[in-house]
Amino acid sequence: MVENMDNLSKEQLVLLVKEMNNKMSSLQAEVNFYREQISLANKKTYGRSSEKTDEQQLTFWSRLFNETETLREISDHINTEEESKKHAKKGPNKNHITKGAVAKESDVHHDLGEDEKTCATCGESLRCIGEELAYVEMVYHPGYYEKINHFQKAYVCSNNCLELQEGPHGETQVIKAQLPNKLLPKSSASASLLAKIIYDKYEKALPLYRQETEYKNVGFDLSRQTMSNWIMKADELYVSHMIDHMKQRLDNSHLVLLDETRAEVINHPDKDASKANAYMWVARTGPYEPNPIIVFEYKRGRNHEYAYEIAPNSKAIIQSDGYEAYDKLKNTHIGCWAHCRRKYTDVLDSIPRGVKQKDTTAYELKAMIDKMFAIERKGKDKSIEERVALRQEKTKAIMNQFFEKVHDCYELLGTMPTTESFKKAITYTINQEKKLRLVLEYGEADLSTNAIERTIRNFTVGRNNWLFFNSEYGAKSGADMYSLIVTAKENGLKAYDYLEYIFEKLPNINIEDSEELEKIMPWSKELPSSIKKTQK
Repeated sequence: MVENMDNLSKEQLVLLVKEMNNKMSSLQAEVNFYREQISLANKKTYGRSSEKTDEQQLTFWSRLFNETETLREISDHINTEEESKKHAKKGPNKNHITKGAVAKESDVHHDLGEDEKTCATCGESLRCIGEELAYVEMVYHPGYYEKINHFQKAYVCSNNCLELQEGPHGETQVIKAQLPNKLLPKSSASASLLAKIIYDKYEKALPLYRQETEYKNVGFDLSRQTMSNWIMKADELYVSHMIDHMKQRLDNSHLVLLDETRAEVINHPDKDASKANAYMWVARTGPYEPNPIIVFEYKRGRNHEYAYEIAPNSKAIIQSDGYEAYDKLKNTHIGCWAHCRRKYTDVLDSIPRGVKQKDTTAYELKAMIDKMFAIERKGKDKSIEERVALRQEKTKAIMNQFFEKVHDCYELLGTMPTTESFKKAITYTINQEKKLRLVLEYGEADLSTNAIERTIRNFTVGRNNWLFFNSEYGAKSGADMYSLIVTAKENGLKAYDYLEYIFEKLPNINIEDSEELEKIMPWSKELPSSIKKTQK
């Protein structure tokens, strides 16, 4: 500050006033900027929004991926039971059953077929020498649980046929009844129980520690550690193969929607806290595809190299938000009008009190976008060709008017006072114009990526607080399970019923046979009607 202004000339005073006015303008602009940010923050935190999730949804996602992999160190081999070999006992695994506490208990006796009870050497009948408890199975029924004891009958030749009786080491040769293929080796998990554990965790957001308590109440001493191992083993043996099959089919889709969201990995292999922010990338088929496929895939970062890994073949059309990593792909790239609209909504949310929204350019531009979405709703049930014709006839004129207005504003940005959010909105629109206009040409695409946004919205809302993984293996396992459940629901299936169905089928099919696998995928026409949702 000038200490004595009395000695200043007129010219010096004028310069001083101009300097002070410039500083005041700069400070006022800074105040307006921070006021704008506070207004936006308050709006997003406390205001009503179609994109705002409720507390129940946040709780759901806060527990979705944060537990399975945190319970033990992951090795190359995942045991399905929690006890070590040191304490393992011969005979069937009964450690999970509390005697007399289960609602129902039954026995199943596995026997040879009548045509199998004849000695292949001498033709005499085989003689049953008894049976043994082979394994115990824990089964879930709606409303109650059941303990099933599986007994296996054993036979020898009644004629004491030496060729049959003598084993390779001189022991008595015994013929045992064949047992059904187990879902998980050395485990008491049934298809119904495993399906319920996965369904409760990933669909109902019931953490494993709470499931552990519930099972104790019905007589199952089933620890969260064991359940965690079951989930990861099921992914290793079965679900990961199904997800690979889904990826192959997705790669051949004509239109693929892409998005990503941050996922914290605590035990990151780089052992560097700065690299703990890995990402969950998501790809799905277009909104008008008759057989939707959604795939979550864990990646260590957000660089365009990972976009190449998740992206479909270069002939496919992709649609995404404005993230620049997707621009490096060679695919035809359609933009998202919902993201564009959101920029102008942010401008309106930051307008101070006393200013009428309808008097602003942002309101005018947002209204044009709303008109385009209104036209789009009329074309929802039309064919691809009809949708393109509708857009060319009605949407194109509004879009041209919109961009004409945007370009006018862009030319004036440096010459007129405006807010930071408005500058961002205009600049974003200019940069995305080419991709945004492409929707006029492709009727298989929607105006927005809302279809994939709905899938991962809760990730983006609460990611800074609750989305974390203990290990990369856990991140992959959780992503696979959720991919399967979401895809099943999108194809009109009842999630639990579908999980139970595939876990009954999977042990008995060749998991490497794509034709066999195709029969049980969520879109398969061979699925029973009982696992499909009732059409309203």
